[in-house]
Amino acid sequence: MRYTREGEPRHVLISAAPITGEDGSVEEVSLIYKDITDLKQAHEQLLRTEKQATLGIIAGSIGHELNNLVGGLLLHAQVLKEVDKEPEKVREIADLFCANLEKVALHGKNLLSLSRPTSPRFEPMDINAVINETTDTLILTGVLKHFKVVRDLCKESSIVYGDRNLLEQLIRNLEINAAHAMKMGGKLEVRTRLSEDQSDCVLTIGDDGCGIPEEALEKIFQPFYTTKSEGQGTGLGLPIVKDIVEKHNGTIRIESQVDVGTRVHIGLPVARDVTFTQGLAI
Repeated sequence: MRYTREGEPRHVLISAAPITGEDGSVEEVSLIYKDITDLKQAHEQLLRTEKQATLGIIAGSIGHELNNLVGGLLLHAQVLKEVDKEPEKVREIADLFCANLEKVALHGKNLLSLSRPTSPRFEPMDINAVINETTDTLILTGVLKHFKVVRDLCKESSIVYGDRNLLEQLIRNLEINAAHAMKMGGKLEVRTRLSEDQSDCVLTIGDDGCGIPEEALEKIFQPFYTTKSEGQGTGLGLPIVKDIVEKHNGTIRIESQVDVGTRVHIGLPVARDVTFTQGLAI
């Protein structure tokens, strides 16, 4: 970060190159300063755009689910008026009433967590817990309601350094992508395992959907490139996922076959093997 004479903050990329003499020894160092403020602002706008698109998808599912819940609450309230002489029945309906209210509250909490901007904060966390919470939310809100979800999570590799909000966004984007690729009744697989050299926790999210054509695999990380039909996607989901992976010093690999399905493999360094120069909270 640098500041102009007027005190305006600017993001600067500094690169260095040695200048050698005739004998090959380094005599000077050349420094090149490049103002990347506009690039950084464009990237931040990209993140906001994808988050808004994701929020729209989930909000639509939540709206449908809330209508069902509110309809159930109204029905329970009407029944309560007619069973004042049956205490057991009253208690049973009251339990259902409370359960539905808890779901309504959870939907509200999920929407708030998506809409609140937060500064990145890296800390040790159980990636399996993040996976379970994010996946359960997508099931509850209806996004994954009509799919078979299989989880196979390895406990020994689950502690990584990461930003919880970013990892939630990564998982959410990949699972929504998988849902869009499948017909109702399709199978979503979410797995974690320890890499062969035991340095990474490997998260794999797979589906048995339509797959990605081979010629498209080279372009899927390009912003605004999408294989989905018009109105179904922004073309920002996978570029954002790749960016989040890079922020975590991780790796990403995609395997896909048309009409068979897609597997996305994310490698995240386990907590004992990774350090961050800024934003780390332990």
